[in-house]
Amino acid sequence: MIKKHKNSSKAWISHLEHMLEVMKAKGVENLDLSSIISRALQSLPKRKHLKLLPQHGILLYKNGYQEKGRTVFEAIVSNYPKR
Repeated sequence: MIKKHKNSSKAWISHLEHMLEVMKAKGVENLDLSSIISRALQSLPKRKHLKLLPQHGILLYKNGYQEKGRTVFEAIVSNYPKR
């Protein structure tokens, strides 16, 4: 899906949801989605970055990674202060 719809933020968000579910099912404690996020930010246009990043933080927060979710939101606020 990602290969066909590289410019779709919805596709990247659903990919992140799937990866979180897989990692949670396997019991992986060391969560590393940075490679997926960096690839998504390279593929998406700049105007869609702010659509992806908050969803990433929300997904982390809802799936039990509260500290990482807070860190994502703090990074958003520091990088985009006028938003």
